[in-house]
Amino acid sequence: MAKKEVSSGPAKGFRKKYFIGSPVQKVFLFYSVTMGFLSILLMRLHDYVLMVAGEKSLISAVTIGVFGIFSVYIAVGLLLSNRIAGPLYRIENTLKTFVETGEFKEIKLRKGDLFSDLADFLNQTMKKK
Repeated sequence: MAKKEVSSGPAKGFRKKYFIGSPVQKVFLFYSVTMGFLSILLMRLHDYVLMVAGEKSLISAVTIGVFGIFSVYIAVGLLLSNRIAGPLYRIENTLKTFVETGEFKEIKLRKGDLFSDLADFLNQTMKKK
């Protein structure tokens, strides 16, 4: 009797939530936020130097630009970390399920996710078992 294969992820490659709480994603976001705050600190230092030098008209434009760039930076960091942490999370959960139940569900990742080679290798390995 053939075993029924069940997908271990959402249909059609859509993810419902971007922050999954994976340690990899947390570390990636921590460094992203830290770099963003560092860039704001450097820009504020730049603003201070301009203010001391008498170039007051540029201060508000630079500050608005920095906050805009920081917002985009955080959004892109979240999306990129999801392409790393999501596949690792799915692979980990699939392997945990296998250890607990003895049933292996094929690992399916979205187009553009990282670690697709690892997922394919694990799928091939488990099919041979």
